[in-house]
Amino acid sequence: ACNTGHLLFNLKQLGAGSCVGIDRGDLARQQSILKQVTGIHDIDFRRGGWSSDTHSIQALGADERFDIVMCTAFAQHISDPLHLIKELSCRTRKALFLHTSVGRFNSGMSIRYRPTETHLTWGDEFPNNMDTRVSRKLLTWSLKECGFKEIIHLKHSRDWLPHSWYRQFFTAVCLK
Repeated sequence: ACNTGHLLFNLKQLGAGSCVGIDRGDLARQQSILKQVTGIHDIDFRRGGWSSDTHSIQALGADERFDIVMCTAFAQHISDPLHLIKELSCRTRKALFLHTSVGRFNSGMSIRYRPTETHLTWGDEFPNNMDTRVSRKLLTWSLKECGFKEIIHLKHSRDWLPHSWYRQFFTAVCLK
C-alpha cells in the first residue's frame, strides 16, 4: 500500500537502487506529479494488493525478493495479518520495516477483529470488512517464527508520530 510512493521517492533520493511500490488504487496521476517535482522517474509502481483468498501479494512474481521491505499502516486493515507477516518474511532478504496498529490488551497472544464500515469499498463480507488488532506479544513471536533474528523497536519521536498514538503502534525494524 505505497499510496503515492512518497517513501519510495525519499529512499531514491537517499541513494536506493531499485524501488517497487504496490497499491490497489490508481495513483498514476499523483505519482506522475511526484516524478516531475523530484526528477526521479525509475520507481517501479504496480497496481495490486494483498489477497486474503490466496495469502499473497498481487503484482509480484513468485520469485521476487527484496533487500528491504516496508509495510506501513496496512497490516491492521486486513483479516489475516499473520499470513501477511509470513509473506513479507518470504519476500525479505535483509530487513523488514513494520509499522502497524496493535491491540491495547495485555492478554498475551491475541487477535481481535472489529467490523468497520470504512472498508466497504473492499467488500462488505469477511475477510474484507475488518480491522484487526494483534497483540505485541503475538506479533513479535510471529516475526521470530518467520525467521527474523532481531527485532529493533523504534522509540517514539515527536517528529514522526504523536505520542498519544505511539502506544497503539508497533514500529520496528526486523532483521534476518
